[in-house]
Amino acid sequence: MNQTYQQGLRDSGAVRGPSNIRISGANRPSDEQVDNQLLKDLSLLMDAFMENAGQERADFHFDEITDTAVDRFRALVQVLRQTGDREHSTTFRDLTRGETFTRSARITTQCTSHPELGLNVPHVGEIEKVGKTDPLIFGVDVVTNHL
Repeated sequence: MNQTYQQGLRDSGAVRGPSNIRISGANRPSDEQVDNQLLKDLSLLMDAFMENAGQERADFHFDEITDTAVDRFRALVQVLRQTGDREHSTTFRDLTRGETFTRSARITTQCTSHPELGLNVPHVGEIEKVGKTDPLIFGVDVVTNHL
């Protein structure tokens, strides 16, 4: 069924011709997009682990990371904290008109089949840049290097 749907999209695209709408980076994942997805996935796993372990919260500690990356990662975690109710914006460019537009949608999600399941990540704490001198980072480096 999915293949039939995808083929229908391809066929209708062929009839219309090339699109004049471009979304920057949609077809080429950058290092930043890969890092962002990795942090999102790790955050979701850590939240589930902390909840199952009965722990309150855990922070991410980085040894060497740019301040820009820290800000970006903090924003990503903040989005995950608001998964149940958030706004998503996409910026695109209409090549025919030479104009850039932003469209947004508010998404509210509720898990009706399992109301006890949370949709946010309340057990994910802060993103901290602690440096190489932090004892925890040193310990992680030692263990990782010996693996």
